[in-house]
Amino acid sequence: MRAGAAGAGAEHVRHRARGARWLLGALALAALAACFAAVDPRGSGRAGRPPVRAAVPDSPTNLAVDLAGDVWVTMATDNGDIGLDRYSAGLSWRGGFMSLGDIRDLAGRPGGGMVMDLSIPIPDEPDLPSLALISVLSDGMEQTLAWDLGLGEVDYVRSIAVEGDGTVDVLIAGDAGFTTIRRYSPEGRYLDQMTIEPWALDMAIGQDGLRYVVYDDPDAPRVLRYGVDGGLAGSFALPSTPTGITIAPDGRIFIPSHEGVGDNSRVERFKPDGSSDGGFRVTGRCWKLAAGPDGSLYAVIEERPSWSIQRLSATGGQRGKVEWGAMQRRRAAHPATVTALPPPPSATPSPTATPSPSVTPRRPATRTPSPTPDGGEPTHTPPTGPAPGSATPPPPTATASGAAPQGPHTYLPSLSR
Repeated sequence: MRAGAAGAGAEHVRHRARGARWLLGALALAALAACFAAVDPRGSGRAGRPPVRAAVPDSPTNLAVDLAGDVWVTMATDNGDIGLDRYSAGLSWRGGFMSLGDIRDLAGRPGGGMVMDLSIPIPDEPDLPSLALISVLSDGMEQTLAWDLGLGEVDYVRSIAVEGDGTVDVLIAGDAGFTTIRRYSPEGRYLDQMTIEPWALDMAIGQDGLRYVVYDDPDAPRVLRYGVDGGLAGSFALPSTPTGITIAPDGRIFIPSHEGVGDNSRVERFKPDGSSDGGFRVTGRCWKLAAGPDGSLYAVIEERPSWSIQRLSATGGQRGKVEWGAMQRRRAAHPATVTALPPPPSATPSPTATPSPSVTPRRPATRTPSPTPDGGEPTHTPPTGPAPGSATPPPPTATASGAAPQGPHTYLPSLSR
C-alpha cells in the first residue's frame, strides 16, 4: 500500500515536471516570436513593428543677440534638421526658418544681422566630411554672404565672435585639441590666424579688443585673454566648470557654470580685469548665455525634462521667460518656409549664377596637424594659400548672393525664405 502511494506520488511529481517544462517552452517560444515581431522585416511584405530608438526631443542649442536687441535662437530637431528662430528683446516670436545641417555658434554683427557657422553634409558623398561654412545673414534673415572654411576631417568650429569693425573670429578645434583662431574680414577675406592653448570651449571679444577664451578643464577651469597677435594678455581662474562665456556692453564678463552634480547652475560675474564681481544662481542648467545691448542676459536653460529661453538682469532677476512648448506653438502658428540646404552638387550654389560642374563642393585632402610627439609647438598651414599674416589672402574666396562662384572651395547655399 505504501509502495503504491509512493509510486503514485512519484508519477505526480514527474507529471508536474513535464508540465513545467512545457510551460517554460511555451514562454520561450512566445518571447522569441515577440522578438521577431518587433523587427521590421524589410522587403518581406509582412507588417512589423518599427525598430525602437531613443527619442531625441527638439531643444534650443544656442543663442545670440543682434544690434537691435533681437534674440536669435538655434534649435535641434529629432529628424536632424536645424532651426533658427528670432525673438524680440521681450521674447516675442518674430520669424525663422528650418534647414539641413548643423549650427554650432552664431554672433551678432555691428551693422545688424548675424554671422553663424553652418555644417552641411555633401549630397551623395557620405564618406566626405561636411562642408564647414561661415554664413552671413542680413537683418531680414536672408543670407548675403558665405564662404567655406576648408576644414580637415577632424576639425570643427567651436565658437564665433565678431570684432567691432565686423572682423569675424572663428575658434577652430582640431586633432588632439589643437586650437586656432582664424580671422576674416567682413567680406570673408582671410586675414590671419593664431594658435592658442588647446581644448578651448568658447570665446568672446571684450571692450578692450582682447579675445576671452574659456576652458572647461574640470581640474583647472579658467579664462585666457589673447591679443590680436595671439600673445597671452592675462588669465584668471574659475570656481567651477563653465559652459560658455558672454561679455556685456559695460565690459563685465558672465560665465555660466554647473554646480557639481545637481541640476542647478550658477552664473559667475567678473570685472573686465578678471576680478570677481559676484554672481547668482539659476534654477535649472544654464547651457548658453548671451548679453543684449541693454545689459540684459538671455539664457538657454534646461529644467528637466523641459527647456526655456529666459531673460535675466545682470544680477539674476528674471525679466521674461518662454517655455519651449510655447515656442513651438508660436512657430506652428507662424510657420516658416522650409529651405532646401544645400542644393545638389549639379545645381548652382547661387540663385542667379549659371550652373557649372566646377562649383561642385569638394573637401581638400588636408587636416589640422596634432601637436608634435616631442612636445614641441606644432605648425599649422591654412588649407590653401600663403602663411598666416600674409597680405595675400588664400582661398576659399567669399561669394556674395547673386555673384558667380570663384573656385571649388566657394559654396553658397540658398537661405531664401
